[in-house]
Amino acid sequence: MSKTKKRKAPVKKCKECGKMSHARTATCQCGYVFYQKKQRNKAIENWQDLRRGDLVKSVKGHGPYWIHPETQEKTYMGSYGKFSVQDVGRDYIVVHERAGSHKYGSGTIILYMGDHVKSLLCDNMYRCPHKLVRV
Repeated sequence: MSKTKKRKAPVKKCKECGKMSHARTATCQCGYVFYQKKQRNKAIENWQDLRRGDLVKSVKGHGPYWIHPETQEKTYMGSYGKFSVQDVGRDYIVVHERAGSHKYGSGTIILYMGDHVKSLLCDNMYRCPHKLVRV
């Protein structure tokens, strides 16, 4: 009968304080940063800072919507998928659809980013900003 050794957790040593931390720890208790976490899937707070060529993803369940008068159910009518920014306006972003992100092909689309307002054309239609995350 052989005894098996119990495997220890992987660790790394902090360059500032010398403490041992788990290998997946991003920041030591003393404040030393081992590595920066990736910013993927983090909502873009200031969309006006976007520049031509930035890659973004529009998240479903956000953007312009219509409310069914009887059931009060929302039907979202925005554009969703991965986009490349072409231009940034006062309350919109002009984007180009990334190839392969939509089954009908690609094209240029305008994503509304202004205030949440009721439509002047229809009683149960609302303009609402799209939610964007970095790709």
